[in-house]
Amino acid sequence: MKKRTFSVISLASVLAFTACQKQLYKQPEVAQQEINITAEYAPSPELTEIIAPYKKQLDQEMDQVLTYNPYELNKGMNANLSNLLADQLLEAGNKIFQKKYHHDIDVALLNAGGIRRTFTPGNITVRSIFELMPFENEAVVVKLSGKDFIKMIDYLKEHRKKGHPIAGLSFSLDGPDLNIILSNNRKFDVNKSYWVITNDYLQKGGDGMTFLTQPEEIVNINEKLRDIFIQEFKANDTLQINNNPRYLP
Repeated sequence: MKKRTFSVISLASVLAFTACQKQLYKQPEVAQQEINITAEYAPSPELTEIIAPYKKQLDQEMDQVLTYNPYELNKGMNANLSNLLADQLLEAGNKIFQKKYHHDIDVALLNAGGIRRTFTPGNITVRSIFELMPFENEAVVVKLSGKDFIKMIDYLKEHRKKGHPIAGLSFSLDGPDLNIILSNNRKFDVNKSYWVITNDYLQKGGDGMTFLTQPEEIVNINEKLRDIFIQEFKANDTLQINNNPRYLP
């Protein structure tokens, strides 16, 4: 019994001593080499064969025709592509917002820099919309006070050369009064609040749109802008555009 007790105590002492020792680890050396992928590196036939069925399926999905576009579509102040996208966002946003929250959205606001391509007449595909909107921005709806709404108009006037896309209102750029007219011929009232649909990048102050950062309310509708536009373009066989100006003299 004494011998066994001694062995157990000795083993415990060794373990305790070992645990207290500082462990030293040597950082393994890793050899690094930068390889520039150029034409001299031919594609791997084996990998190409593995990827081929997935690429075929992806291409079929991306090349799906959404609608036919008979126009030259360009962005800018009162340009047809800018008007189209803002109108589509307002219409789609209202379908969701009215059903879930029982409110109408008054205005849609996008940024010209987020539009990454233009269009010539022809079919518009899913791939076209990914090229148009390559970012993962989501739609958000904010409730702006009348004062912040005026700040939005002032911002749009100051950045008129960019012609940020807007829908649901028109206003005077150079007249003595702003002459803000909302949809259904409603006059703007600074004492009221207004719902604006935009994207999460702008709501956080992107492109200097700080008037969106402290709204009275904010609602995330959990829809990516790109998905909204895919569904909107898909809704009609041939594209239709409202060319009513939003920026007025």
